[in-house]
Amino acid sequence: MVGATINQFMVQSSLREAERIIEQERVIRLSAQDTETFIQALENPPPPNAQLKAALQHYREAKRDDEDTGFNWHPRPKGL
Repeated sequence: MVGATINQFMVQSSLREAERIIEQERVIRLSAQDTETFIQALENPPPPNAQLKAALQHYREAKRDDEDTGFNWHPRPKGL
């Protein structure tokens, strides 16, 4: 009916469904009230709590340890 082989039809149908599922998972839909709450939280964030402060400290310490281990890759000598 659509001028495609069964294989083409199945592939096209599968692709459309996969794209629909990916789009559904990618987009966050909020109610008007949830949107307002989210915007208010962005505009007036609460002060950092103890857990956030600890996470930031942990990140800073880990970052210091990582600073000299960036992309320092060198190829192995041939024959090894």
